[in-house]
Amino acid sequence: MRQLLIVSLVVAAPAMAGEVTMRNCNEAVENQWSTFRRVPVEGELLRIKNQYKYDPAVAIGDFDGDSKKDYAFLLEQRGSKGTKAIAVCLSSKGVKVPVLITNLYVDGTIHVTAKGTEYYDFEARKEGKYKTDGITISCCECCGATYIYANGQFEQIIDGD
Repeated sequence: MRQLLIVSLVVAAPAMAGEVTMRNCNEAVENQWSTFRRVPVEGELLRIKNQYKYDPAVAIGDFDGDSKKDYAFLLEQRGSKGTKAIAVCLSSKGVKVPVLITNLYVDGTIHVTAKGTEYYDFEARKEGKYKTDGITISCCECCGATYIYANGQFEQIIDGD
């Protein structure tokens, strides 16, 4: 059975005029979920950042299919290294309405998987192509899941196992 993740949408105020940016998304996330913080890029994450030249705790793509940049940040519970989540600012929702993805498949790094990428869903046992950019979380290049925004929520596809 395919599991759809519950998405927390919190409407605090109308969206700010203009485009969603990494900075105003980060501020909105900090304001909405003060019990979480962005995962610091240190230790192994810093090694990955330096070696592969990308931030393993940030993903930038078109997750909602509106041809505008959306931002995702890997978060951790303040005071705990165990509880992780992904916060996403979708341009179609506006910066004041960030989305929180919880119950992540693995603890790892995030990156964008491009629209049109073929995948095999290990849970549903079927092949497909991503209809939008996705947020992929993976651990040690061996297991992972991609979160695709469809019908107003993020769907988890287990595409690395």
